[in-house]
Amino acid sequence: MNDAPLHPPAEPSRRDVLAGMAGVAALVLAPAGVAASSGGVSPLLQASSRLTGIALDASYLELADTVWSMLTPTYGAPVLQKLVQAVNAAPPDRPLKDVLAEQGLLPAAQALTTTWYTGAVDGGKTVPFYDDALMWRACAFTKPPANCGGQFGYWEQAWEPGASGPAPTSKT
Repeated sequence: MNDAPLHPPAEPSRRDVLAGMAGVAALVLAPAGVAASSGGVSPLLQASSRLTGIALDASYLELADTVWSMLTPTYGAPVLQKLVQAVNAAPPDRPLKDVLAEQGLLPAAQALTTTWYTGAVDGGKTVPFYDDALMWRACAFTKPPANCGGQFGYWEQAWEPGASGPAPTSKT
């Protein structure tokens, strides 16, 4: 027996109204430092993708805001904005390192890249997102400690190069 009404109500349900309010709140509270560009991915994510060599899509917006917040006290928003603009405007035929060094932005670029890969700032004193750091994507054979690598017993399967999951240890 189906208890659903034969005709849906003409006005929005309480659930529809609450979902709409939550969506508006999310838009209002979106991080200002990583505001999305017309291309759909923020300029910070575009620059970070180029610096790290790993494509960072809109699913990284929250982490990008964390990175921005953690580096702003050290480098300041104007320097970080200049860095993002310089990376995104750099010609593809010139080494990015040279372009950034000429503008005095190399230390900020190195800090940004290090933060993305390690999830840490201040030389490792503050670690806001260790489990989501890019090092785990770059090294597909390992995973963050205490994170499951698969279903129970996954470790019994032979590891294949290029596959995700931990690499086997040597039996010598």
